[in-house]
Amino acid sequence: MGVLVGIEGKLEGELYPLYDGDNTLGRDPTQCEVVISELDPRISRKHAKIIHAEGLFAIKPENEENPTLVNDEKLQDMAELSDGATIYMGRSEFRFRSV
Repeated sequence: MGVLVGIEGKLEGELYPLYDGDNTLGRDPTQCEVVISELDPRISRKHAKIIHAEGLFAIKPENEENPTLVNDEKLQDMAELSDGATIYMGRSEFRFRSV
C-alpha cells in the first residue's frame, strides 16, 4: 500500500491512500478511485493514475491540459515512483510514501 500526503497548497496535511491495482486521481468521484478535494480547481476531474503491482508503484498522466510533475519533471508517459517522490498536480504538492 502507499499514500499521497498533501505537503503544499490548499491540500496540505490531507492523506490519500493508494491500493493494489489502478488508482485514478482527480476531482470526479464517478471516474476516480482517489478523489482529491475541489479545493484546487487546477486538478482535473481525471488528472493522473498511480498503478501498484508486484510491489512497485508507477504514475501516468491522464490529462494533457493540466500537467503532472514528479520531482520537478513533467510526465510525458508512465514513470516509476520511489518513496519520497514529490508529485505536483494543479497548485498542490504531494509526497508519495510507500507503506
